[in-house]
Amino acid sequence: MLTINLQDKKYKLPEELTPSQWQTVMSWDFEDPKHYAHIVNAVTHAPIDLLKEVEPENLVLPVAFIIQLLNERQTVEGTKPFDQILFGEFIDLDVYLNMGIEKHLEDIAEVLAPGKKINAAQACQLADEFSNFRIHIFRQYKVLFGLDDKDFEGSDEDAEIDRMQIARAWYRTIVELADWDLLKIDQVVDQPLKKTLNFMALRKQAQLEENEKELNKKRQYDLQANRR
Repeated sequence: MLTINLQDKKYKLPEELTPSQWQTVMSWDFEDPKHYAHIVNAVTHAPIDLLKEVEPENLVLPVAFIIQLLNERQTVEGTKPFDQILFGEFIDLDVYLNMGIEKHLEDIAEVLAPGKKINAAQACQLADEFSNFRIHIFRQYKVLFGLDDKDFEGSDEDAEIDRMQIARAWYRTIVELADWDLLKIDQVVDQPLKKTLNFMALRKQAQLEENEKELNKKRQYDLQANRR
């Protein structure tokens, strides 16, 4: 067990992190030695004033150990299969991932492992696995979401996305599915994911077909008008 000695008192570094600790640690810049004291304090609760008196080079080892903990992944049993996720849960998770796992690991864990006390390594594993499932869903329903293959390729432009706009777009989708009836919103978000997406895809296809019919009617009208 790695420890830090401060004024004849030992502070142990944990063998694992909680999702809350993981988030706190991720808020600091590991490339800035001035943040080392805060990083160590987040997981050991050693007095920050004493840690700031320690030369940064003497905190390199504990910080390296903490980085190792941040990168750990561990499987967790007994969680809900992704294909049983509710529509509202999928939306919450999509928003959390877009807003940043470093800010919402606890929230992600609460959705994917409700009622289970899991560590950060397990929460990160679940987040990674759900991220892959999420991409699979968007690929499967890319016509519904107006996506093409290039949308699944990472680019620097991703950093310019308005993260809150994604949340607002999802909320509008929910409201429209509820026919703008506040009392029906809970009914919408509590529907199974695939059931809801299939309904949305069918409705979009019907709308596209209706739009095509109206366009053809306009073309025929314009053609007849030009012949007169």
